[in-house]
Amino acid sequence: EFVASSYAIQSGIAGLDASQLADFTRASNVLAKATKADAATMTNYAGTMYGIFKQQADAQGKSSWIEDVAGKSAYAIQIFKTSGTEMSAAFTALGANATSSGIKLEEQMAILGKLQATMSGSEAGTKYKAFLAGVGQAQKELGLKFTDGQGRMLLDKLKKKYGALDVLADSDLIKKAFGSDEAVSMLKLLIQDTGGLADNIKALEDIKGMGKAEAMARKMVDPFHKLNAALNTVSAAWWQKLLPP
Repeated sequence: EFVASSYAIQSGIAGLDASQLADFTRASNVLAKATKADAATMTNYAGTMYGIFKQQADAQGKSSWIEDVAGKSAYAIQIFKTSGTEMSAAFTALGANATSSGIKLEEQMAILGKLQATMSGSEAGTKYKAFLAGVGQAQKELGLKFTDGQGRMLLDKLKKKYGALDVLADSDLIKKAFGSDEAVSMLKLLIQDTGGLADNIKALEDIKGMGKAEAMARKMVDPFHKLNAALNTVSAAWWQKLLPP
């Protein structure tokens, strides 16, 4: 699986040198183990994330960036009680729409994670995408600005004016402004706890490296498999010594 995912990454991401290829392969496989996903899914996830955040990855350094992504993803998957497979589906459905609007990785991950509390990953990505598609028109219709200089959604402004959107007339107004039921559904869920969303974003921003993913992966390891692997390693070492004679 490790070798196969290495080949898939090399085929899917152009320009990786040998060291970066090793780092991408290791990060995606550790993340797969940590989140109970298969190696192929998380290899695709690594490729998807690089495609979406290529500018950031190249500026930061590809190896350092993929380790950060693995750590942040593991944390998000744990606190939002989702899975690696679902988070991968969420980002695949969302694509680069949020990134092109200036929204940071951590905010995207926190929003997609929050939405997955009540829906699948692909549905979360679709709803977020619908919100972004209608946000320009909605700002004009409602007379509110939803994004600040960093692209962060200012849900508090909407909450202050319309509350939790539990009044039918307000929901209809928001639907008309955004042009879709998906956007309204997303807003209704997120607006209930804007403070919690801000805390989640901050927590994700503070994570550096893949320590969180490694710690979670270790807990998933079957001790008998580990012992068997150790015995295989010892056996291979002995035969390597004996082969020349």
